[in-house]
Parts: sequence; structure tokens; C-alpha cells
Amino acid sequence: MISLLAVVALIPDPRAALYTLLVAQVFITVFGSIAGCSVNAWMRQLLGGKGLGGLFSRRLPDITLAKASRVRSTTWQRCLASP
Repeated sequence: MISLLAVVALIPDPRAALYTLLVAQVFITVFGSIAGCSVNAWMRQLLGGKGLGGLFSRRLPDITLAKASRVRSTTWQRCLASP
């Protein structure tokens, strides 16, 4: 849904594009809020309090390192591609 927001730029009428963008953004925000609460409740039932903390304490360093290495490789590729 979020990637479809780029299609809004192709709408020829600026007023219709603005209204479409606003409605889509409100929909995404409301849906994300509901989904976030649902996932949070589901994770708490599945893992419990201590299990949830243990899961995220193990995953956080891994995710941080993965994102940092991705940023570094993207930056390196851009440096090599530019003249």
C-alpha cells in the first residue's frame, strides 16, 4: 500500500492527487495502529513478558549490524558508480 502512494504523482488533477494522498495516508496510519496493537498483544501471549524481552534483546544487535552493513555497502556502491 505504501509503495502505491507513488502512483499519486501520476494523477493529473492536483486537488484530486492531494485528496487521494491524504485519504491513503490516513488509511495507512489507522491500519498500522490497529495492526501494531494486534501484533503486540499476540507477541505478549505467545512469549510472555520475559520471553519477549529476551527475543528482542537477541534480535536488536543483529538487526542493527545488518542495517549498518547494508548502509555501508550501498554507500560504497554509490561511490564506485559516481564518476
